[in-house]
Amino acid sequence: MLQVEQIRNHFRNIGTRQRAVGEKKYLKSQLMFFGVPVPEVRKAARQFKKEHPHFTRQELLRQTQAMWTDYHEMRTVAIAILEQHVQPLRFFRWRSSQSLRSLRLA
Repeated sequence: MLQVEQIRNHFRNIGTRQRAVGEKKYLKSQLMFFGVPVPEVRKAARQFKKEHPHFTRQELLRQTQAMWTDYHEMRTVAIAILEQHVQPLRFFRWRSSQSLRSLRLA
């Protein structure tokens, strides 16, 4: 089962220092980089979807929030996973009395 820590370790193993330095410079970002090519990030997102096809909204948000770290590739894979799991997110009804803060998971 592909979990957050496994994705992070996988990115550490396949990333290159040279690519990480180049990406950081090109994107002018304060984030850290593993140096993982975008196709590998997308592949990890597809694998996650394959292993977790029926995540609830709550489970999906919990996992992707855990991926939202100081590493660019982790944030990118979180976004890709959310893009692939649109259905659980689609049927959320926003109430005007709710704030963004109330949507955060503990």
